[in-house]
Amino acid sequence: MEEKIPSTISYSAMTMFNDCPRLYYINYILGLYKFDDSPDTIFGSVIHKYCQGIISDTYQTEDAVKLYLRTWKKFVGIYGKYIDEDKYNLVKLEKVGQRILENIKEKFVNQFGKFKVIQIEKKLNSKLENYPQRFKGYIDIVIQLEDGKYIILDFKTTNSFFIFRKYKDALKDYQLTLYKNFYCKEENIDLKLVETYFCLLEKNIKSKTIIEFDRITSGNKKISNALNFMDSCLKKINNMVNMKNKAFCFKYKNNPCQFRNTEYCQ
Repeated sequence: MEEKIPSTISYSAMTMFNDCPRLYYINYILGLYKFDDSPDTIFGSVIHKYCQGIISDTYQTEDAVKLYLRTWKKFVGIYGKYIDEDKYNLVKLEKVGQRILENIKEKFVNQFGKFKVIQIEKKLNSKLENYPQRFKGYIDIVIQLEDGKYIILDFKTTNSFFIFRKYKDALKDYQLTLYKNFYCKEENIDLKLVETYFCLLEKNIKSKTIIEFDRITSGNKKISNALNFMDSCLKKINNMVNMKNKAFCFKYKNNPCQFRNTEYCQ
């Protein structure tokens, strides 16, 4: 099997390398990446799409809700019988998604006032000065406020706002920090004119708010720290460092690493 270092680096690839260099090696060097096709992942992708559509006025809210419900019912109809009902409540997810879409535009207006959408799914493909790789990423949405300020947002579906914030660390913030750094370079925008937010979408149907915004500070110091993190990862990746991090094998207790005890990870 040919071993070739990828020509791009992404935030998700760096966090995987930070978790376990061997897992990064298996996924990105050997090309044995396992696609996450869980209902939570499918739900997140569909909801993000229609949230973007509503905010950008590509869809009216009512039309987006109809399309979402049609898409979700089709997914459940095809794959529902294979899904563990004790683990995933598909009916609850359907209702949560509808509620999110019905409220997303109002929440944006309440948070940011009058705004215009600049870009959706903005692709980043930035050249790195000291490495052969390019930085790759996709920004969910970029808006501009009346005062000229730009807002970079990334949608995050979560089971709980509290848990998301409790376990959110500097590395999670680095996603938006790096997006801001490279977006400003590509678009020739002053860093001071850009702020970054996570738009949190809670999957708890009983939640009163269901949508919240989490502002991520992204000043020069944090940008420097994020770039240093990227630099550290790239140096090791390009030197083919691929040792196993045994502590990561059971990081997620009910979902151990799929490559544990396989021929690729001895």
